[in-house]
Amino acid sequence: MSARGPARRGARAARRFGALSLALAFALLPARAHAQGAPADSALERYVRTMADSTDAYFGLSAQAPDTTGLDSLRAFVLAHPRARRGGTRLSPSFAPQGAFNRALGPVGGANAGLDLPFGFGGLEADAQWAGGADLWLGGGSWTKRWNADEAGFESVKLRIAGGRQSASMDRDFFDPVQSSLRAFLTGSDRSNYVLRDGAEIELSRRKSSLWAGLLARDQLESPLPTTASWYLGHHGPVVFPNDTARAGRTHELSAWLGGRVPNVPVTLEARGWTAGGALGGALAYTRVRLSAGGAFGLGRHLALVPEADWGRLHGSALPQDAFDLGGSTLRSLDAESVRGTGRAAGHVDLLVTDAVQTLLGFDREPTFPIQIGAFAGSAAAWGSDPASGNPELVARDWPLRQEWLSEAGASVLYRPGLPHPDSFVRLDWAIPIGPDGRRPRLYLSYTRSLGFLGGRH
Repeated sequence: MSARGPARRGARAARRFGALSLALAFALLPARAHAQGAPADSALERYVRTMADSTDAYFGLSAQAPDTTGLDSLRAFVLAHPRARRGGTRLSPSFAPQGAFNRALGPVGGANAGLDLPFGFGGLEADAQWAGGADLWLGGGSWTKRWNADEAGFESVKLRIAGGRQSASMDRDFFDPVQSSLRAFLTGSDRSNYVLRDGAEIELSRRKSSLWAGLLARDQLESPLPTTASWYLGHHGPVVFPNDTARAGRTHELSAWLGGRVPNVPVTLEARGWTAGGALGGALAYTRVRLSAGGAFGLGRHLALVPEADWGRLHGSALPQDAFDLGGSTLRSLDAESVRGTGRAAGHVDLLVTDAVQTLLGFDREPTFPIQIGAFAGSAAAWGSDPASGNPELVARDWPLRQEWLSEAGASVLYRPGLPHPDSFVRLDWAIPIGPDGRRPRLYLSYTRSLGFLGGRH
């Protein structure tokens, strides 16, 4: 009997397994909180209020606020007696499936289980997944304890201890696992690169509505991952086949972040730093710094100006898994993670029409599904890259040369569902490159938040 029959059946089974895992996971997994503690943009608050009013008009009585007689007194009691909120004596378990897909691991399926401990002792969480392409088990567990957390998660202190084996993106700043998995599975456009991490970490953070800070220490073995999935839903090879090889070694890393809103000005600043090796030990040594800023300014009643800036540098060792990537979120006319270096600088500005298109055209005074339009311009550069291989290399410069800058401009169409955050939106950009560098105009679809340069992964 020919060996092609079992091979074909195995490939079909793997694709079905991937499709089922993704369908379950994307239906039930919560979206990633992208900007830690960042409030909604003040210049766009009027739009959010309009969206809420249109929802009330569309759904009528079912969307009206309930009668809160007695609830205010109950809330006052709870605030005056905070221990009463966590005085439960019963365990609260939870369970959810998980799934992902990328060319390094192939289809990934598993489950997550959580357990809220009684008497305010925090919560336990464990997960286990099997990567079909790599034939590898992933998973781990964590304990999380929060103090003084309000309903929105602000004014809280969090302590988290976790350990296990997980895959991670080499893009430490702008990676979105849900969007990356969808692109990889549906269209084969998986341009991210992945590294395997085994070990433990401990995080202590503080969040307020206008200020957030934290520390994270980790002891993890980092290992490269080869490409194992040469297919996607359309049965053809992925757009990018090789997965960049990470430098293998044990990392003892300490990272810190501090961000906040400037008083009386709609501007947010954020600083992040990572250091490994030296007195911390471990086989990998580096120092990574990233600074970001953004703001939202109202221009009259109908326009908002949203500028952003980002700068980062890597010192010590030019590790692929710690370099800075350019493209996608930082430059929409350039493919995501297509340029990598030990330094990056980027600037971006949006000019948004805060009124919905339907309102401007007179079709609907209070549109149920409001669509916005806008224009944008940006410029970014990455430096510290080996011209022959494209691998990151250390350079003495802290700023790019003039010829290393790439610029673009274009138009945007935005839809704001208001979930999971008031400033979350689906965005379709038509990016036109500026300058004779071989780039072409392209559409870029993303699901993101306002001020996307802020609140990256730590």
